[in-house]
This record gives sequence, structure tokens and C-alpha cells, in this order.
Amino acid sequence: ARALRLASHDPELGASLLRLFSQSSPGPGVNYIPEMRQLYAVLSQYPAARLAALNAWGALLSRQAKMKTGEEADRLYAEAGRRYAEALRLEPDYHAALSNWSVALSDQAKTKAGEEADRLFSEACSKCAEALRLKPDYHAALYNWGNALYAQAKTKAGEEADRLFAEAGGKFAEALRLRPDYHEALYNRGAALYAQAKTSAGEKADRLFAEAGGKYAEALR
Repeated sequence: ARALRLASHDPELGASLLRLFSQSSPGPGVNYIPEMRQLYAVLSQYPAARLAALNAWGALLSRQAKMKTGEEADRLYAEAGRRYAEALRLEPDYHAALSNWSVALSDQAKTKAGEEADRLFSEACSKCAEALRLKPDYHAALYNWGNALYAQAKTKAGEEADRLFAEAGGKFAEALRLRPDYHEALYNRGAALYAQAKTSAGEKADRLFAEAGGKYAEALR
């Protein structure tokens, strides 16, 4: 109720509250959706806050979906996608919504298998590619793209897995070129190398383990 009152007087603050909710970690059984619908209904009256509200609402729904399973999770992921799609309908070059949508698609892909998982991973990568077309120096989209490829690589084996691990590494490297202090990209690059090393043997595995350790060490500097 307090958030609704604040939003009615200060829509930018209301949008910030939505972002804050989307970044929090609600406990089991917590359902923010009714409150979010009310808050967005208030913010939707203010064009300046509408885009940020839709983007934050999509992120919140995606985070909540990760706490669910089966049809309920799929419903929440689909609803998150609709929020991002609406934001992009209003502002087609809204690169942040595309990047965040890619995260939701990648997270959903992790709950699937086979062709369905591959389709969702592919959609996630496409959203990142589109975000980078709009903003070529958007390091967050490269990071999210790397994460999607890394997650997909873990579902494969042999040459296909190696190719995806290599592509993921390339995206993390490009993100780091744009932002050298991007510790999350360094850490996930190390995690991807470590995961690949565990699927390898002999000198190849030793080299990958050593590279992973180097990335971890660099992330801790």
C-alpha cells in the first residue's frame, strides 16, 4: 500500500521500487504479482515510468518463475515475456528489455530438455544479438549471451559441447574487453572452463583446469 501511495506521487520512485523488488530474493510462497499489477496500474499512467515498470516487472516474474516448477513456472516465464514484449512494442530499441528477456528464456531453457531446451537457448541468444545490434557496446548482453551458451554447452557432449563452450568464452572475453573490471564475466568464464575441463581428459583437461584457475584468481583481484 505504501508503494502504491509513493508511486502515485513520484512515478520514478515507483519504477525504482519495481526494480528493487525484481532484484530481491523472495522467500518460498511469496507472491508479489497482485501488488505488482497494482503498482504497474499506477505507473502505467505515467509514460516516463511505463518502460522501466514493464522491464522490472518482467524481471520480477522471471525470478519468481525460477522458484516454481512445471506449468506454473512456464506460465510465469510466459507472462514475463509478455511484459518485455510490451516494453519493446512501446520502445523498439529498448535494449535492456531484450537483454533481460534473454535471461528469462535461458533460465526457462534450463528446466527443459532436448529440442525444446535448444529452441529456448536459441531464442535467448537471438535476444542478446538484437540488443547488441541496438547497442554494440552493451557488455551485459554479451555476458548474458555467454551464460546462455555456457548453460547449453553443459547439456551437450563431445565436439558440440566444446563448440558451445568456446562460443561462450568468446562472449565473456568480448564483455571483458568492453569492461575490464567485469568480475562476474571473469568468474563465469572460469566456471565455463572448469565445466569443460570436467568433460575432458589428459593434457586438455589439465590446460582447461589451469585456465579456469587463472580466471578465478583474476576475478578475486
